[in-house]
Amino acid sequence: MAIEKASHPKVDESSWSVRAELATPPEEVVLEKQFLRFREVATDFVKELNADFTAGRDSSKAVRFNLQIIRKVFSKWSIEILILLYSLRIMGFEELRKSLEGVSARILSEKLKTLEKLGLVERRIISARPPRVHYKLTEKGLTVAEIGQPVLLYLRYSEGLYA
Repeated sequence: MAIEKASHPKVDESSWSVRAELATPPEEVVLEKQFLRFREVATDFVKELNADFTAGRDSSKAVRFNLQIIRKVFSKWSIEILILLYSLRIMGFEELRKSLEGVSARILSEKLKTLEKLGLVERRIISARPPRVHYKLTEKGLTVAEIGQPVLLYLRYSEGLYA
């Protein structure tokens, strides 16, 4: 006895997003559209900048440079430092060290120096007895943190953690 394969009607894939929208609560549809609009604006912005600045440049060199920056900024403890300084604005060395459970004073000092060299963190010596040091984000650091906010919001939203 031969078994016949069931024939499936051809599905119009363009209707999938419409069906998904109908099954999704309206506020989530609006939010998803806002993220898509943001993505388009950000993509256009990057394309414009690349058109102005990358003409005739070695793309493999640009990729290596981007990876160097990413490894420094998003390395262990660096991103945590940036998030703390963005949230609390100004912190002392010991306050940072205590907030970052498990980081040694030596590693924290190295990470802060790296972030200073990148122009993301500013170090201020407070003349007091004993002398104290405060750290805060520079304007460049604030820009990086604020540009990163939509990425974090989108990831939280896409994981169902948006609150």
